[in-house]
Amino acid sequence: MSRKTTRHMVADYLTAANIAGLGKVFASPPKISRSLDALANVPAGTPSGAVVYVEIYHSSEVRIAVGGPVAGKKLVTHDLRLHLLARSTQLLAEDAMDDHDVLVEAILTLLRADRTLGSTGASSAPIFQNGEGDAGIIVDVGLPFETGSGTTNCWTSIETECVEFITA
Repeated sequence: MSRKTTRHMVADYLTAANIAGLGKVFASPPKISRSLDALANVPAGTPSGAVVYVEIYHSSEVRIAVGGPVAGKKLVTHDLRLHLLARSTQLLAEDAMDDHDVLVEAILTLLRADRTLGSTGASSAPIFQNGEGDAGIIVDVGLPFETGSGTTNCWTSIETECVEFITA
């Protein structure tokens, strides 16, 4: 499976979950991201929403002794980062942050629910595991900031290791 396929599988998994407040998920950062993307697919009148950009910032391969002398398996690990940009029109930054935290928890709950991110099978799954092992799931949350237009924004990153087995 390629890096491209992995990014798109992660984006599709998040999109299919219809997480409340998650406006749009991009398999990579777009050239231009509009403010309205955070509220796409969010019910009208909802004050807060977010976009997610999927990034693989590092990959590594390690051969494992499975498959004999000529055919073998490789363990491919992708360091995955979900960049979440939350936007809110709440009057108070504290309320915007509360909406943000609810959304982050919903994403974490989804990541914990299925280590294969919707893949089928076990060791034959395109994604063998995500967010497991020593790396686990790391969340870094920035402070909310006002944009000057009355909107409060907050950047967050959610990092995991996404592991696959390939025949090589």
